Amino acid sequence: MTFEQASIYLDARTSGSPRSRVVLDAETLYFGDLGSGSIVNPLIYSAGVWRMNVANIGTVNSGLVQSNDGKMRIELDNNRILVAD
Repeated sequence: MTFEQASIYLDARTSGSPRSRVVLDAETLYFGDLGSGSIVNPLIYSAGVWRMNVANIGTVNSGLVQSNDGKMRIELDNNRILVAD
């Protein structure tokens, strides 16, 4: 794995909104223990959107799960599953 330039900005202000923020300027985000070689890449930035590459999230609490094209919806709050052609 090779590393190239990336940036992290930390900003804490005494007034205004937001009062604090963290900005990460990168196209991929890795987590791991470099000493052991255990590295995962759970998030990828592509076409202006951060996408999950790997997920092991256990329990999900939500009201709606929907496909990108809107043809499959699981309305958890209404106890129904909708599928359209």
